[in-house]
Amino acid sequence: VVCCAVLSCVVLCCIGCVQLVVAGTRRKSVRQTMMSANSSRSHAILCLEVTSVGRDGASAEAESARRAKLFLVDLAGSERVKTSGVSGLGLREASSINRSLNALGSCICALTDNTSRHIPYRDSKLTRLLQDSLGGNTKTVMV
Repeated sequence: VVCCAVLSCVVLCCIGCVQLVVAGTRRKSVRQTMMSANSSRSHAILCLEVTSVGRDGASAEAESARRAKLFLVDLAGSERVKTSGVSGLGLREASSINRSLNALGSCICALTDNTSRHIPYRDSKLTRLLQDSLGGNTKTVMV
């Protein structure tokens, strides 16, 4: 999956994670619409890959190390084009946001439908990035 404005950093403490969240919030695209002064025009995904080293002091590459991924996702809101009054670039952004949210909804519906044999992860970059979090051996919480 190719995404623009992707940043990968190594942090060793909680303060470093908070600083990355703040930096990501500053980079998030917003636009004024008739519905909101600061309407989010992009999704933001923070993926924390945590490696816990065993008490025996083994390296992160050793078998005793535990690894986990935590995705924190801030989805851009879906807005009706007619109500938001966007045009031009804003219209393209709204269309793209609505397409990716629709693809996410399709994946969630397919995952909850026991008769569905195909999960459409490849329908958007968002669902492709979140594929590990949506299905398989994961715990997913939506707020």
